[in-house]
Amino acid sequence: MLKTPQNTHNILHNENLAAADSIDSMPFCIFTSNAYAASTLESNEHIFHFSYTQQQGAQGQKLFYNIAQVQSIPDTPYFDMSSPYGYGGYYTNSSDQAFLQDALCAQAKQARAKHIIAEFIRFHPYFAHTRAFEPLLDFFAKERDIVVVSTDSKTRFAHYSSRLRGKLRKARQLLSITQSRDVSAFHTLYTQTMERNGAQDFYFFSRQYLSNLLSLKDCIMLEARYQGQIVAMGIFLFDNLCGYYHLGANAPLSLSHNLNAMGALFEAFFELSAERGLQTCILGGGRSGDSADSLFVFKKQFATTLIPFYIGGMVYDSAAYNRLSVADSKYFLSYRFKEDISIISMGGGAEQTFIGIFARFFLCADFTLPTPILTPLTPLMHIAPTTPKGAAYAAA
Repeated sequence: MLKTPQNTHNILHNENLAAADSIDSMPFCIFTSNAYAASTLESNEHIFHFSYTQQQGAQGQKLFYNIAQVQSIPDTPYFDMSSPYGYGGYYTNSSDQAFLQDALCAQAKQARAKHIIAEFIRFHPYFAHTRAFEPLLDFFAKERDIVVVSTDSKTRFAHYSSRLRGKLRKARQLLSITQSRDVSAFHTLYTQTMERNGAQDFYFFSRQYLSNLLSLKDCIMLEARYQGQIVAMGIFLFDNLCGYYHLGANAPLSLSHNLNAMGALFEAFFELSAERGLQTCILGGGRSGDSADSLFVFKKQFATTLIPFYIGGMVYDSAAYNRLSVADSKYFLSYRFKEDISIISMGGGAEQTFIGIFARFFLCADFTLPTPILTPLTPLMHIAPTTPKGAAYAAA
């Protein structure tokens, strides 16, 4: 069982009532859970917890909650932080701007006290009050559309093309789908997929990362076999909101024989989610925001609907941030850029190409930082949000 790291900052701020009472009332989201954050924590990183509550009369408490992973900035005394890989972000049960601004100001004070100069946020698409943060952050944007699929088979198949339905029927006849805990098999297949596509080092994972992930009770791995051989594997996550496609890999045999093994794994995943009482699953998006992106087109075949995925950012120490930033850079947290942005891919899962991993940064649409509310920032850049190196999540 994963234990809470000793280097976890637990910061609770409340008025009148214990913050823990409100936190306990939050919907369970795997990406905002301590277990998930701990499982994906890299060496020399730690967890930042912050909650802020305020009584709102007979209606109970207003709550702001955040969990983030803190990384040191090389060769400096500073740190930055980001949402755990996936759809975590800020959670709140209120759209009250005054309350949210108070909460963010309190969080900024704690961040500065710990020499954290900036934060990148990935918002969960199902959190109801995400747009309330838009005027309060240093940047906020729709990053792309992501694919959502119904777990109800009748609804799902009504959206499928006849061609896809035929492929899935064939896959069901040819393939055996079972749950797997063979970390070595997944690691080998995934590594071969990355090598086949010439992926750079940050697209690869250790067995330990995968073992930590699969130790979570709400994480499962499925495998597809054809004539006894593994032809595809996928890792999936669950919480009280929905199911999530996390990582996947195909064997060359699946591609050469047109087995549609990933589609078969998806169908098994949808059915398992339905058994858990979940109504939807998130497959993520493509490698880019382009509607013609091949990965997005593949996933969109399964889509019941598309929903927006939002990202955001905050600068807590503008003086330090501006000193470290690359002059005339177009990227948020530009001091971390060492790789050619053109090789960075984004998507859910990693079937067929090196997709499913955010490198530390990715480029967004052209827009400039608004005048920030909490911390003064020189309006000098466009935005390219971040994910730490080695983070294996297919969030969008």
